[in-house]
Amino acid sequence: MNLTLRNFRLDEERPDRITIWIDLFGRSVNVLTEEVFEELQTLLDTLSQRATRLPLVFRSAKQKGFIVGADLRRIMAFETDAEVQAFLLQGQNLFENLERYAGVTIAVLQGPCLGGGLEFALACRYRFACDASSTLLGMPEAKLGLMPGWGGTQRLIERVGCKEGIPMLIHGEPIDAQRGLEIRLIDAIAKEDHFEIEFTKWLSSLTAGRPIQNSTFESSPRRIDELERYDRGDTNSLSRAQRAIYCAIEVGIRESRRVGFQAEREQFFSLLKSPEVKEKLQRFGSK
Repeated sequence: MNLTLRNFRLDEERPDRITIWIDLFGRSVNVLTEEVFEELQTLLDTLSQRATRLPLVFRSAKQKGFIVGADLRRIMAFETDAEVQAFLLQGQNLFENLERYAGVTIAVLQGPCLGGGLEFALACRYRFACDASSTLLGMPEAKLGLMPGWGGTQRLIERVGCKEGIPMLIHGEPIDAQRGLEIRLIDAIAKEDHFEIEFTKWLSSLTAGRPIQNSTFESSPRRIDELERYDRGDTNSLSRAQRAIYCAIEVGIRESRRVGFQAEREQFFSLLKSPEVKEKLQRFGSK
């Protein structure tokens, strides 16, 4: 396949898969940018035209994890709401296209998978994670005074439900791979020492059509009863970002996922431009 890509490498050496290595050019970690979105869309379009039956396996070529989120330098450079909404819509559309891809898609998670990285993984059909202390799964946006913007408020709740998903979004604390498996965020895990062997065995079972733990999970976009049973506690103690996150979750459940996506886009800019968030982003970005 003759594709010129700066941030992805296509590996078709194995007969049982197509591996797409994520390797952001000039960066020590993988982050999400407009260029990354454009290249991934090109890859999906090209592979769709080929109508390959092989699973697409997304992996990081970096030693420091899968994807750690959005490019904060890019986020801090936005000046208008229109710019922010265009960036978020680009990612939302891409992840919807990834979700609708006709073949099997698998995110292989080793190391941190945070924020937009977890939103990426949730758009894949399956998630296989390394059972190691370095594997962290979460959406820490609320800690920065922000909220997920690429569908995370919708897909995480659809995947794990309100009881598990709302605290992850509201408080921003990551979980490990074992906990991810328990709440069905992750489909399978393997220890680091035997990771490649176990992944190949799991992939073989998947493509052979034999049952795999958690693989039959179906999302439930409508969770009104579950939402109404969820104890929000003292809502006055929630930050602006936490209230915005809860609002996006609620409208997504009560109305539609599309409305939830729209809420993410529309509320993001006002959060981004608050002085407190600017300070947090500058401090976090300088680390």
